[in-house]
Amino acid sequence: MEFYSLTEFMISIVLGGIAAFGGMFLIKKLPSLKAEGLMIHWSSLLISGIICLMYLYGGFWGSPSNIDYMVGILFFIFTAIAINITVNTIRLHEVSFFRLIIGAFIFAACITIVNMVDFLQQLINNKLQINFLLFSSGVILAFGNSVASIRFIRQIRSVALVNFYWLFFGSVAIGMAFASLRYTLFSSVTFLSDVHLFTNTYMTFIENWAYIDNTLLPLTINILGLVILELVPGFFGDKHNKQQAEIIVENKQRYKSLFDNGAVAIFSLDVDGNVHAANGTALNIAKYKKEEITSIGPFLRLIFPADRNKFKESFEQAVQGNSTYSETKLLAKTSEIVDMQMTIVPTFVKGKVTNITILMKDISETIQAREQIHYLAYHDPLTNLPNRRHFTDKVKQYVNDEREFALIFLDVDRFKVINDVLGHAMGDELLLVLAERLSDIVGENGLVARMGGDEFTILLPSDFAVQDVEILVQTMVDVINTPFHIKDQELYVTGSIGIAMYPEDGRNHIELMKHADTAMYRAKEKGKNTYEFYYNHSDSKAGDRLALEKDMRKSIINNDFELYYQPQVNTHTGKVTSVEALIRWNHPEKGVIAPSHFIPIAEETGIIHELGEWVVRQACKQVRKWQVDGFAELQLSVNISIKQFYNKNFVSVIKDILEETKFDPKNLDIEITETMAMKDVDHAIHIFEQLKALGISISLDDFGKGYSSLNHIKDLPINRLKIDGSFIQDVPTNQEAIIIIKTIIAMARTLNITSMAEHVENEDQLNFLKQLNCDEMQGYYFTPPMPANKAKKWFEEHSYLHEKIPFSS
Repeated sequence: MEFYSLTEFMISIVLGGIAAFGGMFLIKKLPSLKAEGLMIHWSSLLISGIICLMYLYGGFWGSPSNIDYMVGILFFIFTAIAINITVNTIRLHEVSFFRLIIGAFIFAACITIVNMVDFLQQLINNKLQINFLLFSSGVILAFGNSVASIRFIRQIRSVALVNFYWLFFGSVAIGMAFASLRYTLFSSVTFLSDVHLFTNTYMTFIENWAYIDNTLLPLTINILGLVILELVPGFFGDKHNKQQAEIIVENKQRYKSLFDNGAVAIFSLDVDGNVHAANGTALNIAKYKKEEITSIGPFLRLIFPADRNKFKESFEQAVQGNSTYSETKLLAKTSEIVDMQMTIVPTFVKGKVTNITILMKDISETIQAREQIHYLAYHDPLTNLPNRRHFTDKVKQYVNDEREFALIFLDVDRFKVINDVLGHAMGDELLLVLAERLSDIVGENGLVARMGGDEFTILLPSDFAVQDVEILVQTMVDVINTPFHIKDQELYVTGSIGIAMYPEDGRNHIELMKHADTAMYRAKEKGKNTYEFYYNHSDSKAGDRLALEKDMRKSIINNDFELYYQPQVNTHTGKVTSVEALIRWNHPEKGVIAPSHFIPIAEETGIIHELGEWVVRQACKQVRKWQVDGFAELQLSVNISIKQFYNKNFVSVIKDILEETKFDPKNLDIEITETMAMKDVDHAIHIFEQLKALGISISLDDFGKGYSSLNHIKDLPINRLKIDGSFIQDVPTNQEAIIIIKTIIAMARTLNITSMAEHVENEDQLNFLKQLNCDEMQGYYFTPPMPANKAKKWFEEHSYLHEKIPFSS
């Protein structure tokens, strides 16, 4: 009786080798990651299913086995578990001897059971007897082959690149071992019996005296496969170990070269933080000799004391296996402090941190550059005083800490005169001297900052009582009044100062800055060269301001406002060419209230829009009436507030009033202050162009005391420059004012713009302006502003002012 053919046996060995090669190739690709566990589980189930179908129900090795389905399910589960355990044993980073034996045993058991299914069926059907020693030898060989196979596959997985020949020989050995196992088990019932393992023959003669028993051929091949599996890993391991040893030596040499010659400082520490090595760069920075560095003990001693707690935290992180990056200061042997960039890197051996490497780079220049950038960001480049950002941050800090303090806002009066006449270089020199004077007065307790231009702010902490603040501010006023001797010139300026107190005058930096600025402008209104506390006006006059606001709204309805008109005279002809409309408030109880008292309130409350429209409308109606009565060429000048000018409906409102009153736009001149125009030059130009498109002319009022430049003036589509009256009042005694007036008139003539002087009050001023060929004049020398009924009579009597001005014909 025969079971298999010899050819079938040989083919199974070849197929087993191919399958082993493919299996090793796939297993080598599996990463040693937990994330791949799910893929291995599914693969184990798939392979188990294939084996069950082939061995139990597919008749792969003969007729299908008559196995109960419940037994088949148990067989499937066991096979899947065995394969899963074996693959996981192979892919573990490290595996104990016990784990290796267990994995090999389970896999050997699986292989044995797989082959025993058909074996037992043949044993029962043919009533055969087993040679127990031969059968046991097959099972033992299965276990030995499993151990050897797992070891070999784990070995090739540990190497990145494996020579093809090692895979080939290993695959052949595994194929020989496991493919012959089935036949070895079957030979245990055919040995010394009438049953033959292979068909045709059970004996192959080599010579007449020698032959091969084919029954023992599978056992021989199985043993040969096991021998090869034991020898191949040994040879492979020796070669691999030799290569690894050479790589280790090469890497050590590279590391030593990198360590010794690295551009960065490298310190090698044990896990307790003690230094046991340092490279040349580290020794140079730390100022230690090679034999000294290992005897200093803890590396912590090289860290600047203020940074040691931070270093301890970083070092603990490294000991736990985490790299850290930070900046610190290294304390050299010479007590020199060096800014360093530090990276702490743990070194792992068999998954444990064995030592710590610290990489350090000198970043002193980077720190200096960073500090310089920070300094420039928070300091004024001209005076080196703190700038607006620095000052604002300091105020915020004081507010957050709820510290009482005084915030002082200082503006240098008429600083622009020096800038325009003597040049910016002279102005800069004056600001430098002023900055020194202010810093000397305030000292180290306070903070002096330059906000920009000629504006300074001072922060005085709670050490200063209100009386002390007042004394110090008066000292500032006196010091600013002291002549400035710069480049052989004696310069004079004054200062207007506003003071706000925290927390009385504001709860945040915005309110305090605003209120100090408001107090400063009130100081200017009082004639400049003085100081004002904000609270002097806020509490005592708050009720008055609310009452004025309420009365103002009523007065618009009750027509309590009245327009006065002041003539504007052509210097060359003596003819009255225009009138400026000026608003007055005839309060029913308080009498006449000056515009300087109610215009700011109107702007703050928004009443200015309604009031401004009323002024333009009434003035157009009145001048239109005068034109009809015989003064056909009389023009009208109207002042516009900043709130009106920047209202989006401003141009359309003016256009509607002109259409309503039938007033010719070419006879209307709108006066805008220099400060208003400079607030947003692009917006101003846009509005000017719209007004000029209607035919309206434009005057730049109060010129000379603002912040405009010739570059901006030449771009503005204006018709007339009105020289600020403060300059005219100083004529002819103030030489600086004379120079400014000459400059403005010459500039206007160059730009083909009409020049006009306001606040002309005496004959000396008139003669001076006439000599300079100023085009137009306005002021009390001719007449003060008059109500409409008096103005008409005045026009009839003074159409030409030859008696006031000796005009040439």
